[in-house]
Amino acid sequence: MLGLGAGGGVRQILADNTVDLLVCVDNNQKSIQECKNIYNMHFPNLIFDIIYSDALDYLKTEEKLFDWIWIDLFTEIGHSELLYDVIFWENISRKSKLNSYISINICTIPTYMNYYSNDLYKITSLCDKFYKNIKLLPNKRTVH
Repeated sequence: MLGLGAGGGVRQILADNTVDLLVCVDNNQKSIQECKNIYNMHFPNLIFDIIYSDALDYLKTEEKLFDWIWIDLFTEIGHSELLYDVIFWENISRKSKLNSYISINICTIPTYMNYYSNDLYKITSLCDKFYKNIKLLPNKRTVH
């Protein structure tokens, strides 16, 4: 999971009993600490790894391949610039196992319910260079 925030997506991912290991990467120490506090207090039995790192740096150095990569990268004003970077998508592709899934939260408040915005088009166009089976799931607000 690239982009942890306060950990809102962690429970949904771990609810799938087939997840062996969840690795969460975030470059915001405050978000990481907030997430740890919430999960230690309310969900102490949920086990997952948290790594303090930039998402692209992590992808470049990590040796593991993943079955599922969840991308939830935002700044205070919108999408992370990484989502518009072909090098980022090359590294996502390189870290994906054959027949893996990539889920991307690309609907922010400014683009919510505007599935054909220029931002969404740019991001999905980059995805299309590496993945041929792209689906938009508007009610889930993610692209698979």
